[in-house]
Amino acid sequence: MIAFHFPPFGQSSGRLRTLGFARHLGEYGWQPAVVTARSAVYPMVQPESLAEIPPTLPVTRAAGVDISRLVSIRGVYPRWLATPDRWCMWAIGALSAGLSIVKRSRPDVIWTTFPIPSAVLAGVLLSRLTGVPLVVDLRDPMVYEGWPANAWQRAVYGRLERWAVSAAQAVVVTTPGACRMYRERYPRFPAERFQVIQNGVEDDYERVGMQSSASAATSGPIVLVHSGLMEHPDRDPSALFAAIGAVRRAKALPARGLRVILRATGRNDYIRRMAAQAGVEDLVVVEPHIAREAAVREMSSAHGLILFQGQACNRQIPAKAYEYLAARRPILALVHPDGDTHDLMANQWNVPYTADMACPSAIETLLRRFFEDVQNARAFVPSAALIEPYSRRARSRELSTLLDSIAAAH
Repeated sequence: MIAFHFPPFGQSSGRLRTLGFARHLGEYGWQPAVVTARSAVYPMVQPESLAEIPPTLPVTRAAGVDISRLVSIRGVYPRWLATPDRWCMWAIGALSAGLSIVKRSRPDVIWTTFPIPSAVLAGVLLSRLTGVPLVVDLRDPMVYEGWPANAWQRAVYGRLERWAVSAAQAVVVTTPGACRMYRERYPRFPAERFQVIQNGVEDDYERVGMQSSASAATSGPIVLVHSGLMEHPDRDPSALFAAIGAVRRAKALPARGLRVILRATGRNDYIRRMAAQAGVEDLVVVEPHIAREAAVREMSSAHGLILFQGQACNRQIPAKAYEYLAARRPILALVHPDGDTHDLMANQWNVPYTADMACPSAIETLLRRFFEDVQNARAFVPSAALIEPYSRRARSRELSTLLDSIAAAH
């Protein structure tokens, strides 16, 4: 398993997909070995997350450098040196480590995961050099409408995507929309090459202690939480801020008050300025990153959890959605109505609080309904029965079935 995002990487929850598979594949007859990066390569680390790695899991940490830190001047560096990404030197180390593992233990399958293209590059090269079949896991599509925006990066990603699709025995995506896109983009390959294995609920929710649906405070302000990165334009809170302002002008805020916590946004100062421009800075609190267990507890005690997903990401479902399911709190889904996230929320989980992330009036209506439901103790929480089918264990079972079929064919 070749994955750049792995503990103690601290900037994305993407590490949890690889970690979940590595934890559970052994239950289905597979023995994973992970190739990842050394801590010094990561832009941010969470040392406490190392405890999440099973002690029996073989982990090889390949050397590498971050080009943006090595050669940049005031944050600027030649883009050609960072091809396919700024960790391209790590791909060499990952390939070398992978070759050693193949020579030592001859694995049945190589699995590599995006969105760090260097991991995909290393996986494709390793498969081509050794003949071991390849599975490419695309947590996000490599290329889609408007992304990557930079023409050079888009060309590089497109070339690598075509090479990966050609080399792989299976390409795994996380949403039905992404699967349809790839099948339409590559009609010369059998449709079965593209498979969906969604993200899932993390194991540590049970360890931290999942809260009941009545766990939020019954006094004090109504607390809404978003915990995680808020990239632009995918997770733009400007319409939410406008809606909160409109609710206040209409004197329809909850009598007990409102507190909106945006945790670890990745651009805290910018979000604060947005809130101030909308005149809601006294209601919106932008907070720094905290340890995962503390973040889980904060989400599990909120009155509602905010989920952002704009139109540009209609073929993606944020991993945050599954965290919210496990937290057993009401979900306020600010998502585009044509996207896969909306389908999951409204049609599969029956979440009644959905509105277009870009439409202040729709969000205002949603907020008014939600505040009334909280006041009357009838706020909707998705069924706990959904947790097991969406667990990392269930997803690992799906992956093991795919791996079984590939190994049997080779």
